[in-house]
Amino acid sequence: MGDDLDKFYDHLKRGPALLFLGQRHPAIESGQDPFLSEVLRKYGGGGAQDLGYHQIFEGESGKAPSAALAWMYERCKRFSPSESTKIISEFVWSSLYTSLIDVIWYPAFRKEWRELEPIFEESYKPSDPRNRFKLHCTFLFGCVNRTDDEQRPPLTSFEWRKRKQIAVALARRIPEIITPKGTLVIEGYSEHDWFPPEELFPIIDLLGPQQTHIFRASDKLTNDPDARQLVKTGK
Repeated sequence: MGDDLDKFYDHLKRGPALLFLGQRHPAIESGQDPFLSEVLRKYGGGGAQDLGYHQIFEGESGKAPSAALAWMYERCKRFSPSESTKIISEFVWSSLYTSLIDVIWYPAFRKEWRELEPIFEESYKPSDPRNRFKLHCTFLFGCVNRTDDEQRPPLTSFEWRKRKQIAVALARRIPEIITPKGTLVIEGYSEHDWFPPEELFPIIDLLGPQQTHIFRASDKLTNDPDARQLVKTGK
């Protein structure tokens, strides 16, 4: 394990390091996502045994989106970043992408030496996408503290399908940000993510051998035929 970590740290030093935080990240430590649990308790949904963000679409939040998003944002203020989030935030990342829609994790990444710059829209392309001191945080599916249609998260399955097209366009910037010398680190990602494997895996395939590292992946994800093919080719 020590040798593997040493190799990983070496990869981070070679070039730009991009972090992808998936929607499973808040549940890594306790097995339960406190924000998602609160949303489903308030607005319904969540009939399946394994809670996932798709279950938000089964509830009532989409009927009054402005009020629902305001409530979700207030709920975010009641939670603190997890210990895992705090540890990850200490790394000097070149860029950050996430499918999360909450802002619980966000303050942990703001440091005395680093500003944060959120990105929501395909039309905005920063001139310094690898600036380690002005960390660009790309919200693939928007954020609960935004109400504009172009920046708020989807609350119905139809809105999610529309937003996914923007998410794919934003994610296709990843290889350019990383460059052939950089590293993609994926944390808290599962097959139930709003940014599904069939969209993520082709982007990984555009990168070179050993440029992508995924942590704490589920057995189902690692046994996905496309994931196994990426492992086989060293991606």
